[in-house]
Amino acid sequence: MDYFSREKMNFYYINSIPIIETFTVASVILSADAAVKNTEVDLIELRMANGLDGKSFYTMTGPLHQIEAVVDAGVNIIKDQATLVCKEIVANPHHDINLKLLQGKHALGKSYRQSSGYGEG
Repeated sequence: MDYFSREKMNFYYINSIPIIETFTVASVILSADAAVKNTEVDLIELRMANGLDGKSFYTMTGPLHQIEAVVDAGVNIIKDQATLVCKEIVANPHHDINLKLLQGKHALGKSYRQSSGYGEG
């Protein structure tokens, strides 16, 4: 069974997942903002300093070539601050990761950008 077929399961598929972690809340906000501006990627989660000793991270999804570009943009804006903890890209995540990341998110049936009303007037 194709778990991610929109016709069969009405489920939004995660193409690629970048994870960017920083030492401060301010740097994760700057990085995430730079990463998603003027792109067609979807921000999945932005977690700021909640039980992370001040560390923060965000995850997104989109086509791999766009994810690589937005990770570069997100990292470049904070490189002079020396606040990057790590960056990783999961190019083709297993379907269990898709299910876990989207659990409780408003991403069923369409992209998160469409279902959240992001970018609407």
